Amino acid sequence: TDILGIPVSNAECFTYNSKNACKQDFGRGTVVYSASNGAHEIYGEIYNRYKEMDTYKGILGFPIT
Repeated sequence: TDILGIPVSNAECFTYNSKNACKQDFGRGTVVYSASNGAHEIYGEIYNRYKEMDTYKGILGFPIT
């Protein structure tokens, strides 16, 4: 298996704070896409911390790197 594992949700697209975005959750991480920042994999300890900080809805917002 790859680093993210198997999908545990369908891809979901939405608008948040006037940004068009999509996300899909996997067993060990997530992929987040925003039109302004592109697609980013988040996994491992960074993923755990990102979830603790309320993902894109929290202070960190959408990933940029």
